[in-house]
Amino acid sequence: MTTTTETKPALTRLLEELAAGFQDGTRCDGSEFESLKDDMPNRDRWQQVIRECHYGELPNDWRYQTVHRLADAFLERDESDDLSDVMPEIADGLTDCGHSDLFAWLAEHPSRAAWNDEGMAPEGHDIGQMAQSRQYEEIESMGHTLLEEVTAWAEEIEGEEADA
Repeated sequence: MTTTTETKPALTRLLEELAAGFQDGTRCDGSEFESLKDDMPNRDRWQQVIRECHYGELPNDWRYQTVHRLADAFLERDESDDLSDVMPEIADGLTDCGHSDLFAWLAEHPSRAAWNDEGMAPEGHDIGQMAQSRQYEEIESMGHTLLEEVTAWAEEIEGEEADA
């Protein structure tokens, strides 16, 4: 989504704010994580948006990292793209390929082992493909949730700007 600063739609400005609002950190045990910067604009609102993308899971590294990656992926798209229409392509690009990563992802939260939509489950008995399909489904769902939340917020902003 490339435009000049003066003409950027509110959606683009918000996605840029979100993408720039993450920071890397390291825990005492050496593990790395992403979090929102303390001085991030609209931090409380962003925290609510990210919470919506957790679907009942407690805050966790994978969700934060995925929201950040989704924001970056949305911004890489051409402004004429309907992000909902390209969500399958975005989710596919963000889904892990390595079985170790996929199985670790499943192991983090037992609820991740069940499909939200049974139609997403691949046929056959390839456990790796099943794990990949399940993660793809979760990323695509998160992408739609993030897009819905940020689009509604952008519409609020555009309404306020039109009234000003």
